[in-house]
Amino acid sequence: MALSTPPFDYREKEEDRLRAERTQKKRNRRDSGNSDAAQQEANADDTPRDWESETGGHRAVFGVYVVPKVKEGFGSAFTRSLRNGYGAANLKFKTDFQSMKLFCGEKEIQPIFPGRIPLTVNVRNSSVKMEDSSYKGAYLYPPDAVNPSCKSVKIEIYSSKSAEPTVKILDANTADRIWADFDAFRRADTDAHSTQASN
Repeated sequence: MALSTPPFDYREKEEDRLRAERTQKKRNRRDSGNSDAAQQEANADDTPRDWESETGGHRAVFGVYVVPKVKEGFGSAFTRSLRNGYGAANLKFKTDFQSMKLFCGEKEIQPIFPGRIPLTVNVRNSSVKMEDSSYKGAYLYPPDAVNPSCKSVKIEIYSSKSAEPTVKILDANTADRIWADFDAFRRADTDAHSTQASN
């Protein structure tokens, strides 16, 4: 299970951008020699940008993503044990994602987008063999789904194999972080209302 907020998504994209830029700068320095100009260029834009300056370019949604676990089949594990662990592990998804529920205290929060998305993995190498399909969950919720009024935040994940859900309880620090990640959107909304009221 993975949680997503706009700042978190932005940080991930920024890390990818910075990694790509560093690789390009190293290549350029190698190609052009270690001149002062190349060194200045390398130091020019090597820090993460402030995501709040681009708030309007991000959707104010809280995402919960669930991918089924994988397991090694009994036959594969037994065969590899006879070979002292040598050979490719034959992996399969343990189950299929069916649905999910998010609770703020006792109240179930309705998703903006409840997604059940096909997932196919086709990997063959010396360590792993996995050719299987399943479903993953991608649920999007409003930005106030997790808020300070929630006494607890619970996620129930339902699979195709069991009527009993897997229950995940978010700790207080995680819940506080999710709420704080939407501060910029709340401020922008307040500023917009203030501007409208003054006009």
